Amino acid sequence: MSDSADDVTPTSGVHGRIRWRLAEPGETFVDADGREWTDADDEAAIQRYLAVPVEQLVDQIMSRGRPLMGSAPARVVPVRLDPELVSAVDERAANEGCNRSELVRRALRAYLA
Repeated sequence: MSDSADDVTPTSGVHGRIRWRLAEPGETFVDADGREWTDADDEAAIQRYLAVPVEQLVDQIMSRGRPLMGSAPARVVPVRLDPELVSAVDERAANEGCNRSELVRRALRAYLA
């Protein structure tokens, strides 16, 4: 299959660098782990998906993304720092086993307490 849009049909396509097509009935595919995937595997996967309660699926979808840091999603607040201060922050964060953002949050909480 070429990358041209003219070759895209309802049963095949190109998405970015990934080419796809629907399997013919009875056709077997090998997945990225080297496992064969058949029509029976498709049907079993569909049945497992349908057996999951809707509430659980909604919870899984809604829980995606970064975890809350407080009562609401956190905001990004850009702050300008001189290179020496950034180096000092990074060194201290490495010594404390955290990242730059966590160190700044800890420092602000301590300062504002």
